Amino acid sequence: MGIEEHYNNYDEDNRMFSAKARKIEYLVTKDILLDIIKENNKVLELGAGEGIYTNLLKDLNIKLTSTDLIEKYVEKIRNKVISNSNVTVFQLDVRNLKKNIEEKFNVILCMGPYTHLQNLSERKKLSSDIISILDYDGIVIFTYINKYFAHSLYLKYNMIFSKDQYTDFHNSNFKALADFDKFLDFTYYFTPEEIESELISSGFEIIDHLGSDGFYNLMKDNIESMNDEQFSNLVSYYKLFCREKSILGLRVTV
Repeated sequence: MGIEEHYNNYDEDNRMFSAKARKIEYLVTKDILLDIIKENNKVLELGAGEGIYTNLLKDLNIKLTSTDLIEKYVEKIRNKVISNSNVTVFQLDVRNLKKNIEEKFNVILCMGPYTHLQNLSERKKLSSDIISILDYDGIVIFTYINKYFAHSLYLKYNMIFSKDQYTDFHNSNFKALADFDKFLDFTYYFTPEEIESELISSGFEIIDHLGSDGFYNLMKDNIESMNDEQFSNLVSYYKLFCREKSILGLRVTV
């Protein structure tokens, strides 16, 4: 299975909002975006999915370009922003970024595509292409999936590695595990230290690093039983320590 086949059969909107624990990712990311994106900024979304964050940003006084690899997602985004003249939407493979985009942006959101490039040379090329279209003092948001959280999530769903598979997983030989999980055909899991080192070596400066939903996805049944006030209190508390290095867990923003 490839990335296009996977996402053509995947409900990205439902992933984010189907449970309270999953919604934490959106609420934390929303705060970040509204904090860093300024009036009149030019913003580029790479891998916008079904336009969850496009929908959040479309009414701001900015120029927004929203892109995704998957054609059906692009059409869904277009339907969400049909009355917004400040939003441009088109299909894009990030591996061909520089061939398709030449203008500069103040903020670039790469919330997904980076972790779907298993080959280091492809990730380095994407980083270089992003830098070439990033304005002076511009900001890029990368997200990744923490390798150690991913292992815990497999266990939660009773997907248990053999001894050799543990070795492959520890050594980041994810291609060898494709029969175990087809998602690993096109996914690379990082440790927090690994992605920081990789991005710094590509020319980025790390200005923030936080967990967008920490370890709460492992406890979604408990969180789902909370009433609205309890859930709101939990989210407010999590925002206080989401930058704590020791708990960087799931979809993490750099």
